[in-house]
Amino acid sequence: MKNKVYCVIPARSGSKRIPKKNIKKFAGVPMIVRAIRMALDTCVFSEVFVSTDDIYIAEIAKNAGASVPFLRPKELSDDYTSSLSVIKHFAANHKIIKNEDSICCLYATTPFIKSNDLKNAISTFNNKNRNKMIFAAKQYPHPIQRAFFIDNVGEAKMFDPNNKFTRTQDLRDSYFDAGQFYIASVNDWKNADLSLERGIPIVMPKWRCIDIDNSDDWIFSEILYEVLRKKGNIDNP
Repeated sequence: MKNKVYCVIPARSGSKRIPKKNIKKFAGVPMIVRAIRMALDTCVFSEVFVSTDDIYIAEIAKNAGASVPFLRPKELSDDYTSSLSVIKHFAANHKIIKNEDSICCLYATTPFIKSNDLKNAISTFNNKNRNKMIFAAKQYPHPIQRAFFIDNVGEAKMFDPNNKFTRTQDLRDSYFDAGQFYIASVNDWKNADLSLERGIPIVMPKWRCIDIDNSDDWIFSEILYEVLRKKGNIDNP
């Protein structure tokens, strides 16, 4: 039987910076519902799951078409729990998921990602023989080689003084983890060191990989959503 790819959306109840963030309505749709609908729309996942510690979130997720086979324990739902720990727990406790299958960890707080982004990521994953982690990345808007910090007397200090007079166009482009999704085999989720260095980045447009983490992100995202909606650049899940 062909190896399966599952989607797991982590959605704990105790978000601090934006209370109840995962079920807060964004453009009229709860964040978790928006993510579930987008994942289902890809038609590449054998099943879409939600990992949550909250009964209310679980009910919302089920009504949107996701499966919630069990609740996540409280010790894996605090501010310090990593996504890796959540996916490990889910894979270890779900009876039908096998080591040769794969899991896409998709965040609920990514309202601009499109179903085709996930389709392309899964295609890349398969082309790499499913032995590399695939993740979303975006480019820094300014070369990090020209970055500075502010010292204890308030003065600017270059992180790399050797590049203080280098033209920006002569510096190598740099990228960072966009915090949208991660795709890896179940065996790697359970056993490997899933650092970015062994992964394959999918470079995405800046506007499509916004991770809403605080109130400023939320306000900016709502404004951007309205602009894009008026231009017809937004899907309405």
